[in-house]
Amino acid sequence: MARNKTPTVTAPKHNLPPTLNVPCVLQVNDNPFGGKGLGIATSIATSLLALRAPDKDSYLGLVIEFPLPTEVESTGFGKCHHIDGPTQKVTSINTRKLTVKFPRGEIDITYRAASEQDTAKYPDAKKHMTWVDVFLGKNAQVSVKGFGMPYSNPGHPAEGWLRSPDSTTVLDGMCLLDIIRQRHFSFLVVHPEKVLMAKWSVASLAPKFDYGYGVDQSWDMDRYMKQLHDVKGYRFQTAWSFETDLSHVTALAQSIVQDFMWIQKCCLDMTTEMGSAYFVKNPASRQSERWFVIVRMDRQFWKHIEWSQACIHGTMKLVVHPGPDELPESWTDDLSERWAARICHDPEEVSALNQHPLSEKDFVIRVIKPPHTQLGMKEFDNREEADNCVSFEWDLQLHDAKRQVDAVCDLLPSATPNHLFFRDQGPKGSELCVNNEALIMSLHRDLLRGDGFWKTMMSPDSAMDEMAGHMGGLNLGGQRKRLTLPMLPSLNFLKDDGKSGWADALLSEVSEADQCPLRYYLSSRPLGFGIITTGPDSDDISVITAAVLAMNATVGNVMASGPTPASMNKFSSHLHTVSLNVVFKYNIGRRQDATIRAALIVRGFKLQDECDAFKSLLQFPHLGDEAAGDDDWGDDSDTVHEFQKSLAGSDKLTRLRQRVSGKISWEEYVGGEIVEDTEIMRLMTMLTESADIVCTTPSLAHTEDHLRSWKLERARGIAIDEAGGMSRGDLYSIWGNTLLPCLLAGNEEFVPLELKSYHDRDVNGNMRNRFGDDARKSAVEFLTATGWPVYRVRAQ
Repeated sequence: MARNKTPTVTAPKHNLPPTLNVPCVLQVNDNPFGGKGLGIATSIATSLLALRAPDKDSYLGLVIEFPLPTEVESTGFGKCHHIDGPTQKVTSINTRKLTVKFPRGEIDITYRAASEQDTAKYPDAKKHMTWVDVFLGKNAQVSVKGFGMPYSNPGHPAEGWLRSPDSTTVLDGMCLLDIIRQRHFSFLVVHPEKVLMAKWSVASLAPKFDYGYGVDQSWDMDRYMKQLHDVKGYRFQTAWSFETDLSHVTALAQSIVQDFMWIQKCCLDMTTEMGSAYFVKNPASRQSERWFVIVRMDRQFWKHIEWSQACIHGTMKLVVHPGPDELPESWTDDLSERWAARICHDPEEVSALNQHPLSEKDFVIRVIKPPHTQLGMKEFDNREEADNCVSFEWDLQLHDAKRQVDAVCDLLPSATPNHLFFRDQGPKGSELCVNNEALIMSLHRDLLRGDGFWKTMMSPDSAMDEMAGHMGGLNLGGQRKRLTLPMLPSLNFLKDDGKSGWADALLSEVSEADQCPLRYYLSSRPLGFGIITTGPDSDDISVITAAVLAMNATVGNVMASGPTPASMNKFSSHLHTVSLNVVFKYNIGRRQDATIRAALIVRGFKLQDECDAFKSLLQFPHLGDEAAGDDDWGDDSDTVHEFQKSLAGSDKLTRLRQRVSGKISWEEYVGGEIVEDTEIMRLMTMLTESADIVCTTPSLAHTEDHLRSWKLERARGIAIDEAGGMSRGDLYSIWGNTLLPCLLAGNEEFVPLELKSYHDRDVNGNMRNRFGDDARKSAVEFLTATGWPVYRVRAQ
């Protein structure tokens, strides 16, 4: 891709000191809390933080780090990660971090030098230390980044503190929530008084940050075009978490829009460029409507980067305009005709063009004549006589971008549910009550912002508090003192539900090294959400396949998706094979009435394509290896058996059944009454509606009515394979905003996603896509970086 070499416009400088993160100890009723960095015999580290970083709000805060031992990964809790500051890479961590953020402008701070008597208490104390006291103003409230995230450290008191933050005593009768919600904080800090006054103060913070794109991010091409002209600048740094829903929606919506918007503007501008052309018949084409067109424009037209970008990313049409003798009767009538067009990349190899020498102003286009044309197509013996007036148009296929932007905007608090809430019953094995729509949607937004769950768990919304009170299925130890939601609800994907031994049969499909930890991981999934990764060189999908089948058995119908059709072909095939294997193992030695059947896996395509493929197989059975052959229906889904019975009992399908079974030939079938396309597609839709798992791409799950309705109305769980290649916009399009149980699987080596315009700048050095770094982060990379426990496959 061509690049503008003009230097990039950089972020504004505020002449501020760098971020400060300095060890401290928090005094709670004259008792020390934390202070590992001061040599106190504790595993809890505490520090004062003054965050001053580009493209995010600055703040003053207290960082509390709890130990997260490496051994918990082997038990099946998972591995947690964070972003390494210098490299901006996702790396594993061995602590769980809470950051208490003080509300700027609503606090008073005092500083006083610590006495020698104070500092002598701490082995690693420095000569000059300072007492810092923070007083919250009336009605001021702290917020806590990382609050509510899953934590495991058996035998350590921090497990109780974090799992029951409003009830388990930490010290002096106070629980963790009491400590966090103090009105007065007192710290002993390893820094001189004057340094802290300069570097840990409200005055030292940068102005409040705003992306500058307003509050409305909904799809509006006119507004996007205006922003393209009015709002310009440097590229924003990657946001690895979002404090507000609006900042989250803004970054992702704009990252999608800005990737194509400048190309769209160029396409619109170039439609006004007129040229002359003449047509040369393509003798190699069997279809008479295929032609070569030699188009002459200003020589600079073909060299513009806009021309190449439009042709790379858009579907091109050649617009043939009426000649002087073909002008319309009314100026409002448009007689122009649009021909499907492609660039001819090797005109010198085309013998039909040997008699048509080209100049630097000429370009050769391949076109297909529309079915119905009214304009007279003119052919000329040479270039000079040509007078067909033509221009170009491009379709950037923006329906996919709109789908993603709409899905992103559905993560604003004002959005309505975009997937069906199942009011008949909650998902089997779930602690999420289906009557708590606002609570569930708020938790979903929290999860995707990557900032923790303080906003929902501490919500002052009385309606949400009332809904949380109805969550009778939660095991919360009887405590509901001051938190709307004291802990994240969890889901067990491996409940037997009367099928003793089924989980063993399922887990036998993964390696022995994975069986025990995977059992633990799937048995305790907070929010029903999990991430599974494999090594850099592994394409093993046995673990995610087993996990999806466990999800299906527990919650019901699952929509499985991935970034490409090829990934869906592979995923659906593995799901089908493993489901049959598990059923075979489980049924061994059991009575007929105690056996189970395999899940019905449907690979979803365009309905018309499915119909056409089916008719092709009727005519040429050899095109599908097993499509027309005999099959053992023994362990297939009950739905397949019922569907087979309904087909066998239909009189209007008699001749179709005869053709499928080979009793009559293709010629005999088409020579009589045939089954219409509408009936074939109706049957295919019925089969899809009966599926246990539907595998399709995010785009088809939106554009195909039968797949879209299945996603919105039937799916009770979501599974994504090869999630390292899927954007967050695509994930949100599949997942929705109602926190359906979800599993993501991908490679632990994260590769940046491809963009149209990541490197492009305008003539003044402004980045075309200011959110390019956010756009390149896949769904699984971002969510892994939030610190969510990740199951890493053992057998590689």
